[in-house]
Amino acid sequence: MVALMQPEGVNLVDLDAFVRVVETGSLTGAAEQLGVPKSTVSRRVARLEDALGLPLLTRSARSVTVTEDGLRLHARSAPALRQLAEVERELDDRAETPTGVLRLTTPQDLGHSTGFARLLTDFRERFPEVIVEVELTNRVLDLAAEGFDLALRPNAPSVGGGGLVGRRIATHGAGLYASPAYLARRGRPELPGSLAGHDLVHHRVLPRDRVVLRRDDDTEVELAAKSVMVCNDFWLVAAAAVQGGGVAVIPEMMAEPHVERGELERLFPALSAMRGSLWVVWPEGRHLAPRVRAFVDHIVDRSGRPELWR
Repeated sequence: MVALMQPEGVNLVDLDAFVRVVETGSLTGAAEQLGVPKSTVSRRVARLEDALGLPLLTRSARSVTVTEDGLRLHARSAPALRQLAEVERELDDRAETPTGVLRLTTPQDLGHSTGFARLLTDFRERFPEVIVEVELTNRVLDLAAEGFDLALRPNAPSVGGGGLVGRRIATHGAGLYASPAYLARRGRPELPGSLAGHDLVHHRVLPRDRVVLRRDDDTEVELAAKSVMVCNDFWLVAAAAVQGGGVAVIPEMMAEPHVERGELERLFPALSAMRGSLWVVWPEGRHLAPRVRAFVDHIVDRSGRPELWR
């Protein structure tokens, strides 16, 4: 938000800092969003309290608590600040050339890939006046409320909340993989039923102690296995499998480079452990700035390249 200030009374920069403290739950969180020191946020909130003559936060060594007056101020001012920011963005977007800050969120698994980093740097080469701000998180954010232009999300736009529209940019599957060292040590399961007794490494979105495999006709086979490692990042799942940690459920796009290097082998290649799609989504009904339209076109144009998702 630009540094607007009323001639007298409340400074909108101070008010914005206060709103971010409330919405992030801490001075530190607000400071990270604003890109300023924590002491600057504290000073802005104190200045706002002085201007209003009201305590808005109760501070302790470990946390801050919003007072009743603070809650009332947040409820009335936060929507207005968001509307003001949207107006500023639309005014900035009158030019045909994409400019300004593009705010994008994506799951950690995708954000860690070299292909995604290449996608962003290629976009910046085409549109050097755009600043790309990316937040990697597995939390499903409210794009409109939290000020994001776009998100990359698995499956359809309605997943994680309505009010979104988007375009599908990739389809993906997953399989069962294990390292040659693990298979030499524990034996290769030749039939799906022989998976029982093997160690299973998987993402926490998948069920524990079992694997659901799908045939081409979409019929399912459910197999028992012992979960020995569960985490929230597919890259760690793949790395653990490469190190011999067990049989792992890994997206094909992440596993295939390891297969090509001889670090992993696929088990039961005719069966899929997971199928899905990847979408780029944005709030329904929102004015699409030139930079947003440009990024959507950019990622859709490159979505058919397998190396992008590796």
